[in-house]
Amino acid sequence: MNVKDAFHAKKHDAKEIFRKQCSSCHIDAGKGRKGIELFNADCIMCHNYGKTASPVSVMRDIPEDKLKRGIEEGVKGSSMPGWADTKGGPLTKEETDSLVEFIKGLK
Repeated sequence: MNVKDAFHAKKHDAKEIFRKQCSSCHIDAGKGRKGIELFNADCIMCHNYGKTASPVSVMRDIPEDKLKRGIEEGVKGSSMPGWADTKGGPLTKEETDSLVEFIKGLK
């Protein structure tokens, strides 16, 4: 059985993840990390656990430019917000690039 608490069961705007109530679990663990460490700290809770997002094995087949754009700007029609600091998220260009490199298997 897949049980969700009342807060996670309700539909949220994707950018809510950056607010304090959500960020303590979904953002703060990844601060100062890059690549696989960043992915395991903040991304894996949706990716790779059969949740709402594609696993790394599927994302590896996405063209690099599309993957980077999805991380930076979000994915329209999904719960994936834009993570780039230029879009109100917490990730710098360097951190975004490190995720792309990890996902694509470059590092």
